[in-house]
Amino acid sequence: MQEFKARYFVMEDFVPAHVVSQLGVDHVRHEVSLLHRQLAGIGKQQAQALFLKKCSGFEEYGMNFHKVYRVCVLKLFRIVS
Repeated sequence: MQEFKARYFVMEDFVPAHVVSQLGVDHVRHEVSLLHRQLAGIGKQQAQALFLKKCSGFEEYGMNFHKVYRVCVLKLFRIVS
């Protein structure tokens, strides 16, 4: 049980490092704690719907990011044909 408590909330699993560095560890822990209390007891379907509603509000929602490399057009043409 002690091991479970130690791993119950690992900030790196939920909050990106750049957000933690911008807002500060104490602030992020406080906000996550508040949200945890506010959302305690909601069902799985309600939690999933809330998650999707929040995500759909992000500017990047629906985009897939891929690393792009500069390739010579002739090399690319040989690969494709």
